[in-house]
Amino acid sequence: GDLISSGLPWTRPIRMGGLQVQRNFGLRPDLVTTPMPSVNGSAAVPSSLDVYVNNVCTFSENVEAGPYRVSNLPLIGGDGTAKVVTRDASGKETTTEVPFFASSRLLRAGLMDYSGELGFARQYYDVESTSYSKKLVGSASLRRGIFDWLTVEGHAEGGAGLENAGVGLAARTFNRGIVTAAVSGSHINGGNGIQAFAGFDTRLFGIFIGGSMQRSFGNYQDLASVTAPSGPSGASNACTTVSTSVAWNPGFTTICAQLKPPKAQDRISLGVPVPFDKSTLGASFIRTTDANGKKSQIASLNYSRNLFYDASMFISAYHDFVPNPNAAATAKHRRDTGVVFGVSMPLGSRISASSSVSAS
Repeated sequence: GDLISSGLPWTRPIRMGGLQVQRNFGLRPDLVTTPMPSVNGSAAVPSSLDVYVNNVCTFSENVEAGPYRVSNLPLIGGDGTAKVVTRDASGKETTTEVPFFASSRLLRAGLMDYSGELGFARQYYDVESTSYSKKLVGSASLRRGIFDWLTVEGHAEGGAGLENAGVGLAARTFNRGIVTAAVSGSHINGGNGIQAFAGFDTRLFGIFIGGSMQRSFGNYQDLASVTAPSGPSGASNACTTVSTSVAWNPGFTTICAQLKPPKAQDRISLGVPVPFDKSTLGASFIRTTDANGKKSQIASLNYSRNLFYDASMFISAYHDFVPNPNAAATAKHRRDTGVVFGVSMPLGSRISASSSVSAS
């Protein structure tokens, strides 16, 4: 059936019609995939051991005299410091502090995650209901935990004359964050290209901070570019007119798609929980230079909050600080701005309702 191909932070998934085989950890809710911190120490006599996170006891165990190691501590994600208290029979206490950092970007050592797809790329999504490319394509992604602090990644895709493959890694650094790096290469119609990616994510005092840089060189392409609706020969932007028969929009619709991966893309984002309001505030800034050299600098701000009866709402706004060069002559200096607002609410255990409105 219809599916979205597998992807990693440095790849671009596509919509396909075909077959997908993947590992789904959601079928095993008892399986912990993230490497959990451990505590090492030594007790002179048999003692009790307690682990405190944010002044809340999260783990208790009796240890024998001698060295001990406690693995898979039930600690929260992100960074922090766990306080370990050992207490012997006489009541003597010894307290040590152990920094930790946990992230879902890492797989525990020996665990593997994979996904593979084979089919036909979907085109004109949200305009035509059954439009697919006639060229068979496929993709595959693989992640494996080598150590608790290191996960390696791999991705390959091909078809429609394209060969693309890349490798990457995600590593925990000094219990302060996750560093991601990857490089991939492509070959199509005698042209070669390379893409490089680097990113860093951390959580400090409950605040999420993330950033990444991506650069492509030469004629770098992927399935997202080679399976998009074709435009003029060699064009990086494809504009295609398709007929539509829906009642609300009869006639023709023109679709323009940016085909090739961007030449440069930089991102920085923040996520801040609001403790007194049970809400979350986020902000991001993305600077992009596309394959044609067009630049954009987009800032966005979003706010989400839980409401009564398990309902929730969100509002998001964005603004592009670079004027649109393709705008009409009367709007050459107009910058793109938009806002979207939405609410969702469960109706019983199996049904939910949502609604949103946007303006730009």
